[in-house]
Amino acid sequence: MTRKKAMEGKSAYAISKETGVAENTAKRYIDQPVRQHGLKGRIKGSKLDPYKPQIDAMLWQVIFNCVVMQERLQETGYKGGITILKDDVHPQPQKQGRAAESAHRGGNRVADLPAGTGGVQERHHRGNVQGNGAECGE
Repeated sequence: MTRKKAMEGKSAYAISKETGVAENTAKRYIDQPVRQHGLKGRIKGSKLDPYKPQIDAMLWQVIFNCVVMQERLQETGYKGGITILKDDVHPQPQKQGRAAESAHRGGNRVADLPAGTGGVQERHHRGNVQGNGAECGE
């Protein structure tokens, strides 16, 4: 955008006033040659790629705890962190619109759990605890 405005004949001062960048920054953008991004066209692999068969085997063994998975993978040479492992094992669902999201969550709210199931309302909410109230400090 800066280079395009310069080609239209605008000065670095005028471009800086329009775009809100410093005049020296505008000059630097104008003077830089056009370059491609260094990774353009290349597909970069993941640190997990060599360990995918082991991860799949652990998932088949019903091991979903990523800390345990990471410890076992580190024994075989894995150097990556736990976040990339969590993202691979527990992928985030695609975001939907608000209406679809609230309809999807409709029956899964903690408030809908029956009493005695260990739901959050029994353990954390101060006012609506059923029982003798000892855990609330009453």
